[in-house]
Amino acid sequence: MSRTSCTRIRTRLFRRLRRKGEALPGCDSAGVRHVHAESIRFVTDEQKALLRAALLDRTPVQRAARELAIGASTAYRLRDAIAAELAGEGRILPPPRRPGRVRREPARDSSWPPASPQEIYAFRRLLATMGFAEAKTYWQDSRRQAARAAREAAATRRLTFEEQLARVGSGELRITRGFVRNHLEPRLSESWCAEARC
Repeated sequence: MSRTSCTRIRTRLFRRLRRKGEALPGCDSAGVRHVHAESIRFVTDEQKALLRAALLDRTPVQRAARELAIGASTAYRLRDAIAAELAGEGRILPPPRRPGRVRREPARDSSWPPASPQEIYAFRRLLATMGFAEAKTYWQDSRRQAARAAREAAATRRLTFEEQLARVGSGELRITRGFVRNHLEPRLSESWCAEARC
């Protein structure tokens, strides 16, 4: 079913409900949704508390969002809400320490943080049953095992002829002689030759 058909059906439904004086749950009479159902797309309370602590510790928003598996735009919205809450208490959110003013950190682990929105939602699905630290450890272990299995499978898989040609063309592999080519004449010892002449 096309998107336009769904939109048309939805518009008709809202008109019918408006005539009856009703509305869909979580929506107003114009059909605009104001209340969302619980979803794995939601940032958990534990993530919000950790983000608040990181921001008060003067961690930049982007870095804190990446480490806590929160989208950047959501993290900025939460930062603004935290700043407004602190302003209501008469406090201010401390400015972040920019890169270059903090100690250099080791290289990032390839198993963390989740790289795409789909991976972030998969990680948040874990947060429904585990705490953040436990879910992060489980996520990293499973990603490392998957990467190790992929490396082992790639190492044991035989390359197709086209893949071998591509590797030779890129210079990754070289064509070498697999055997020592001897002269066409047999290498005979001088004593055997002398006996053969007799």
